[in-house]
Order: sequence, then structure tokens, then C-alpha cells
Amino acid sequence: MAFHALPSLLLLAFILYKCSKACSACWAEEKTALLEIKASISVPGSSGPLKWDDRVDCCRWEGVSCDSVTGRIIQLLLNYTWGHDRVEEFNQLNSTLFLPFLDLQYLDLSGNSINGCVPNSEFEAWSSLRKLEVLDLSWNQFNESIIEFLVRLSKLNLEVLDLSFNSFSGILGDMGNWPSLKALSLSGNSLYGTLPTEEFSKMINLKELDLSQNEFTGDLTSCMGNLSSLTFLDLSQNQIRIKFPNSIFTNMTSLEHLSLSGNQIEGILYLNSFSNHSKLKILELSSQSNNFHVETEFLMANPSFLLEGLELSNCNLNKKNNNNHTWIVPSFLLNQYELYYLDLSHNNLGGSFPNWLVGNNINLLHLNLRNNSFEGSLVFPSQIKSNLTWLDASQNKLFGELPNDMHIKIPSISLLNVSRNSFQGPLPSSFKNLSSIYVLDISHNNISDHIENAFLGNLSNIIFLYISNNRFYGSLPSLEKAYYMIDLALDNNFITGEIPNNICNITEATYIDMSNNKLNGTIPSCVGKNRNLGILNLRNNSLEGPIPTAMCKLTSLQFLDLSRNNLSGPIPSCFNISWLQYLHLSQNSFSGQFPISLSSSRNLISLDIRGNKFSGTIPNWINASFLTLRVLLLGANHFDGTLPDQICDLKYLLILDISHNSLSGQIPTCLSKMGSDEGAFYYFQYVDYSESDAALFSMPFYDFLLKNYLKSYETTTIGVDQEEFMTKSRSDYYQGNILNYLSGIDLSSNLLEGSIPKGLGSMNWILALNISNNRLSGKIPKSLSNLTDLESLDLSHNDLTGQIPTELAKLHFLESFSVAYNNLSGAILNGDQFSSFGESSFEGNPNLCGPPLLSICANVSPASPNGDGNSKDNDDWFDLLMMAGSFVVSFVLGFWGFIVVIYYKRNWNRALFLAVDKYTDLIIVKITLLMRRMRTADQL
Repeated sequence: MAFHALPSLLLLAFILYKCSKACSACWAEEKTALLEIKASISVPGSSGPLKWDDRVDCCRWEGVSCDSVTGRIIQLLLNYTWGHDRVEEFNQLNSTLFLPFLDLQYLDLSGNSINGCVPNSEFEAWSSLRKLEVLDLSWNQFNESIIEFLVRLSKLNLEVLDLSFNSFSGILGDMGNWPSLKALSLSGNSLYGTLPTEEFSKMINLKELDLSQNEFTGDLTSCMGNLSSLTFLDLSQNQIRIKFPNSIFTNMTSLEHLSLSGNQIEGILYLNSFSNHSKLKILELSSQSNNFHVETEFLMANPSFLLEGLELSNCNLNKKNNNNHTWIVPSFLLNQYELYYLDLSHNNLGGSFPNWLVGNNINLLHLNLRNNSFEGSLVFPSQIKSNLTWLDASQNKLFGELPNDMHIKIPSISLLNVSRNSFQGPLPSSFKNLSSIYVLDISHNNISDHIENAFLGNLSNIIFLYISNNRFYGSLPSLEKAYYMIDLALDNNFITGEIPNNICNITEATYIDMSNNKLNGTIPSCVGKNRNLGILNLRNNSLEGPIPTAMCKLTSLQFLDLSRNNLSGPIPSCFNISWLQYLHLSQNSFSGQFPISLSSSRNLISLDIRGNKFSGTIPNWINASFLTLRVLLLGANHFDGTLPDQICDLKYLLILDISHNSLSGQIPTCLSKMGSDEGAFYYFQYVDYSESDAALFSMPFYDFLLKNYLKSYETTTIGVDQEEFMTKSRSDYYQGNILNYLSGIDLSSNLLEGSIPKGLGSMNWILALNISNNRLSGKIPKSLSNLTDLESLDLSHNDLTGQIPTELAKLHFLESFSVAYNNLSGAILNGDQFSSFGESSFEGNPNLCGPPLLSICANVSPASPNGDGNSKDNDDWFDLLMMAGSFVVSFVLGFWGFIVVIYYKRNWNRALFLAVDKYTDLIIVKITLLMRRMRTADQL
């Protein structure tokens, strides 16, 4: 009987199956709405980004999900669908098109550059979408004005609202009650003011809150602790002041993810304050302040939490109770064996390389030990095959040879940074077997090997290669396999031979630096194929020939340095790259007139063509073309004519060198207008691989926001810009932050005549002024005494007359001074700095008298800004006291200054060096002054 019923049962099953398929078919009105949405985001006549075929059931369309029973649409994934073939920069949303989707639960409109709704179609129209639970509007251009419309949706059952990476700014206002909301993200906006914790406390069911990457300020108050139901809290990358110890997080025991990194964290945090947080998986506490200490050695033996991610960067780990100069790796990590990423950078941790961290955590993907004091060899645990993909052990004290078994111990490594250590020996041959590596940074070591070994095997597949400042030698190999190379840094080695032509095949390259090697031959004529190239540095080699015209095709070029080679010929007339910011062509044999093609390079910040054979006049279009120019170096060429008045309009120009030319006429009286806008120099820095938040490391920590957690470590910058300028009677190179403070004018060794403009005295920002070796006449203007920061003043080899103004004694920071070989007369100043200048500063003036010259002033007291000279004995005693005191001050400044430099922020370095420079000069001046007086007294 059962056998005869089987065909009937099969027929019934087939009918039910067909019926279910028919019943679950997309509804006609919803299909029509989808086609209207497609039409609204596509250019007329274009198929648009959505490949929806109206002949197919819309439930089978990409990004569309329907209920298996009712056939109604419950999920729409329309992320990154606008703007692919549209001209408009921003897009408008017609929210009424979504009203037919009454059962819609999930709507993703992220990444569409939407900046608002079409008129009469605001978000409040969605109040009929009663089943909507997840709304993702992230990565658009919405501003804060949409919040008032979204608040009107608070009666919906919305559980997830993602507004991250939009254009919200200002103070966050009323967010409404949102009783159903479980997850809210406002990350990546420009919200500021104090955290509106009271607004969030109204959301009684809130579990996940992401406010990272905004501009919130003020103190983190105890009100945040009222959000005790939170499982995810991210306040990172703001300017919030968080003081420890505190009780804010004591009751937030449901936390699984807590990120406070990148704020002003202060005080002492004892990690055992999280002893009750057994659910904690992610803890990020890196600070922007140097006043934050984390103590881990008071933890219980077995912490209740097992972390998957830990970031304790710049936390002065275990410093408080450690009398050594280096601190210890937290011992509680011995019991943490589920870590996926660990960041202990910038803590001055010492001892040998902690390979046990890799051994304990077989799932460890990212390990950042940057900028500590680990010593010894880089050794990995034996008999362990690690899953490590990212290792940064740079800026430590590791030495010896790099291990030859990395392909066995860490076969999945994709980023390896061991730069700025003391590794030596050859590049391990096993590196060619690292099949996954795409970033390799071994720069600033002492590795010695043939350069071809850096491109063998899988190393030819590397995308970012940094091997600068080592001892690589030999000729460059063929680079025909390095198709995907983006960054190539080979500078400061001993590489010889020609640049291979197939370097032009690296069409994705954005950064190439081969400076300071021994390369010869010509620049490859095919270089124009590297269309993405933003930085090309071939400085200080032995390259010859002209600049190839193909270089004009490098339309993305921002930085070009060809200086100190043997290049020749004119600058190509097509060389009008609009994005170019830094052009350094000095110390070559380029010829022709001032390159008129540069008139289109309106973004130039620095132009250096010193030491060439350029001739003709300086063009009067210079002010109209170089609107942002800060450095102009034209010295040691063959320019003639007058200095054009238009140069006065370069309001950002702070460094001007037109020395050693044949310029004539007078110094423009308007020159004082130059550099009137004191902005920062913005010296060139190229940001390397670590800047990008690429999905190199993905873990689903969000339960509701349905995103992957992207982890990337600190940005590493490569400063490639350096400027050469003559100051204090010597030519030096300046690089980095010091360029923000360097300023000067050098008009020396020309044929300039007339008087020194009094207006120069209003350029009080200037540090060096050199107008020597000209034909200037008249008196030295007293107004130069207003240049109170002046460190170097050279007026020598002119026809100046009159006395040295006593007002110049106000120039307390003057270190180098010369008025030699003029027709000055009268007594030489003998106070402060002037008593430290030698005979060479005043020689060649027959009518000058007084020390340090041997000629004695007849019936004239030596000019002194400090008195009549009758208090010599008192001055000597005073100077003796000053000398003794100065030694004490020098010791204190030197000792504590060293401590500051070592233990505090890098941006203190420059301030310290300036202070030491200035005060040391004053001390030397006082000592020299006293000794000179004693010698003069003995002679008399």
C-alpha cells in the first residue's frame, strides 16, 4: 500500500516545490521600484553599474534578497553603485523609491557619494518601512542636517545605524531616544565638542558605539560608565583627555572591545582594574601623551580575559617601578595565547627579541615592536610554523645576520620591517622563497650584498621595497618581472652601472629613489611610461646627457631631484607638469634661459637650479606663476639684468639665493614685502605603505555593524626633500622640520649698486642676510637692528661708508658678521657678540679702529652699547661670574636636554637644538669677550 502511495507523494512534493518557487517570485511593484532605482543612478543611454536583467526574477538579482515564503524583498545591498559613469561629484537620493519595500529589513547605501535627498523626498518618508532593522549610510557625503530627519525614524525597529565616514561637523545635537537601537557608528566625521554621553544613555539597548576618528575634546566623564551594557566602545583618534586611575570602566564588564588609542591619555593605569572584564577581547590604549603609564606587573596570575587584540603603544610600560633604563615586556602575556595582533611599539622595552610572543600565539598575525630597545639576534621559535603576516621590529638594537629560515618559520609573512637596526652580512638567500611577501624594509642597516640578490625569486614580486642606507653594490639587474612595484628605495648604497631600460615597465610605480649611488649613463628615454610616478630622486650620481622629453609625460610628478649629476642641455619646452611641487636640478650643466615651461607649474614650493649655466634675465612672470613658492635658489649661474620687482610679490618665499650671477641695478626697495605670509614650509614627505587602511587584516569583531575590523599600524614617512643654503659663512643641507624655521636672502657676488634699502629692517623673520661682493654704497641702515633673529650678516666687499651703527649690538643671536673691505670709519663696537668677531670681519677698512684691529682709535672711546668703558673692572668681574655660571647652565641644559631628546617626543628635538644653539652661542660670546679684553689689556 505504501509502495502505491509513493508516486502520489512525489507528485505532491513536486507541486509544492513549484508552488514555493512561484510564491517566492519577486513582486511586480517591487521589481518596478528596483528598475526605477537603477534608472535614477545611471546615466541615460548607459546600462549603469547594476547589471539587472528585467527578464529574470528580481529575487535573483545581485544585491537583492527576498523572503523564501512571501517573495518580498528583505535586503538591498546597493553599496558603491552610484557614480561609476556619472559626471556629478555628489549624488541625490530619492528616498520615496524605496517605499514599496514594506518588508525591507536591511538597506546598504554606503559608498555612493550621496550628499542629500531630492526635494520633498527626505528620510522621514521611510517611517512606513516598519521592518527596517539595519541602515548603512556610511562613506557618503551627508552632513549633520540629516540627523533631524533620521530622528523621526526613531519609532522604527531600527537596530543598526551606520553614519560613519560622512561629512558631519560641529557639535552633535539631539539624537532622539532610539529605544531599539543596538549599534551606532559616527566614526570618521568631523564632530567636535565634548562627548554627548547623555544622548547615548537614552539608547537603553545600545550595545556597540563607534565615535572614533572625530575631533571630540574635553574630559571623559564618569557618565560614560552608565553605558554598562556596551560590548563595543571605540573612542580612538580623537582629542579626548582620559585620566587614570578612574572608575569609568569598572562597571562596564560586558565590554568585548575597548579602544581609547590616539587620545590624550594621562596618569597611571593598573591593568588589574580590568580583572572583572572576562569578556574582553580587544584592548587598545596607545596614547598621544607622554604622561601615560601602564603597569601590568600587578596583575593576578591568571587574568580572566583572553585577548585577541592588544595595543599598548607609547604607554611607558612598567616604567614606574623599574629602575633600569629599559622596561620589561608584560609577563601576563605568557598566559595570552589567542592573540591575533599585538602592538607594544614606542615603549623602550629591552632584553632579547621576545620570540616567545610568536611561540605562544600560533594565530598571531600582526606583531609591532617598533622603536624599542630589543637587542641581540632576530630568532624565531624552533619547531613552530607561525601564521605571522606582519612583523615590524624596526628601530631597535638588533644585530647579527638576518635569519635564513624565515621561509620556514614565518612562511606567510607579507610585511617585514627590520629597518634602523644594526644587521649586517648578506641578504639571506632564503628570502627569495618568501612567497607571500609584498613589503620588505631593511633600510638603515649594514647589509652588504650584490644588488641583484634583492630581486631574486619571489622578491621580484615585492610591491614595496626599501633597502636604502646599506652597502649593496654592483649593477642593477633586469627589472622586467617587477611589474607591480609601487615603491622602490635603493638610495645611499654603492650601486653602479646604468639604469636598466625595463625600469619603465614598472608602470604602477609612484616612488623611485636611487639617489647617492654611483649610477652612470643616461636617464632612460622610456621614463614617460611611468605615468603614476609621483617621486623620482636620482640625486648625486654620475648621470649624463639631457633630460629626456618623455619625462614631460609624467603628469603625476610632484618631486623631481636630478641634482649633482653631469646632465646638460636645456630644460625641455614641454616640461610644464602642473602638479610639480619640488624641482631640484642644481650642480649640473643645464643651459639656456630661465625655463619658461615652468610658468605652468603653479604648485611649485621649491625650485633649485643653482650651479648650472642658465643665462638671460629672471622673468617678470615669476610672481604670477609661482604663487606658493617658498624656496628659490638660482645661484652660480649666468643670469644678468636687474632683479625684477615682481619677486617682491612672492609672499611665501623665505629662502632666496641669487648669488654668483651678474645681476645689476639696485636692490628693489619693495623686497621687504617678500615672505610676508609666515606659513609652515610643509617640507616634502612621502608616506609609504603603512598609511593605507587596506584590508590586510580582517576580523569580524562587530556583531551588529557587520563590518570587518581593519588594523594598520602607524604611518612611516620618508623625507626626501633637502635644501642647501649658505648661512654663517658655510653651506649646509637642511632637511625635515628645520625647514620650517630656515630663512635667508643671499644676493652676494653680483653687480648690484646703490644703497641698502632701509626696508630690509622690517623682515624680522630673516635668519641670514648676505649682500657681499657687490657695488653697494652709502651707510649701513640702522633699521637692520630690527632683525632680532639674525644669525648671519655679511656686508663685505662693497663701498659702504660711515660708521658701524651702534644699534646693531641689539642683534644678540648674531654668530657670523663681516663688513670687511668697505670704506667704513670710526670705532668698532666692543660689546656682546661684536667682541667675539675676529679681525677678518673688519679688515680692509682703513679708517676703522679698535679691537680686534691693531689700529688704536685716536681720542675716541671704543663704541659700546653698554656704557662709557669706565666700568672695565666691574665688567671683568661680571664676566667672570658669567663664565662660571655659563658652565653650570651648559651642563644643566646639555644633560637634561639629552634626557628630553631620548625620552620625549621627536618634535621636542628641534626646540632643544635651537635652544642649545642659541645659548651656547651666548656663552661662547661671553668667554671670548672676556679673553679678548684680557689680551687687549696686556697689549696696552
